[in-house]
Amino acid sequence: MEACLKDTIMLDLDGVIRHWSDVEVNNAERELGIAVGTLYSFASSQELSSLATIGAISHDEWCGRIRTALSSEYDENIAEQLVSAWYTASCEIDFTLLDKIKRLAPMSKLVLVTNATSRLTADLDKVNLLSRFDVVVNSSTIGVAKPDPKFFEKALALSESQAAHTVFVDDKLSNVHAASSLGIESFHHQSVVDTLEFIRKRFTSTAV
Repeated sequence: MEACLKDTIMLDLDGVIRHWSDVEVNNAERELGIAVGTLYSFASSQELSSLATIGAISHDEWCGRIRTALSSEYDENIAEQLVSAWYTASCEIDFTLLDKIKRLAPMSKLVLVTNATSRLTADLDKVNLLSRFDVVVNSSTIGVAKPDPKFFEKALALSESQAAHTVFVDDKLSNVHAASSLGIESFHHQSVVDTLEFIRKRFTSTAV
């Protein structure tokens, strides 16, 4: 096998490494007699989510505005219970995927690149993920979010990496296309098996 010039792996967080459970929120909505998906429809409104993910408002401010919007549509009790259920939602971390990537490319720089709020560091620390990455690039910290190409330009600068020597994995095609436009070899994550094969082919180690 020829020597591989790739030395940096950029990984998305949600949908690749972290997988949130909808159980807590869905159960709360059913118990309150409102449509399943109501909380997420408010939380993902373009204006609120965009402000939170570029750091214009904090995570707590985002939740406060969601609570206010829900209160005006329903009542304060429903709003409080839904936001509380969202705060306590559980998630699963795919440590196996991270371990296998590290075995495939033990000398590579591992960079987390995510659209997240001001709560990211606390969330990563809670599930023991902070130590797994050499660099963490958070949209709310750098003031720009994927798929804006400027996000990837800043990610490259912060990780001291070059586009030609970097690969990127994300579960959203718009982000994959944006990174590719800068010369970063990018992969649309749809299954662990395919993602690991993508990594294997681009790094010298073949152990899985």
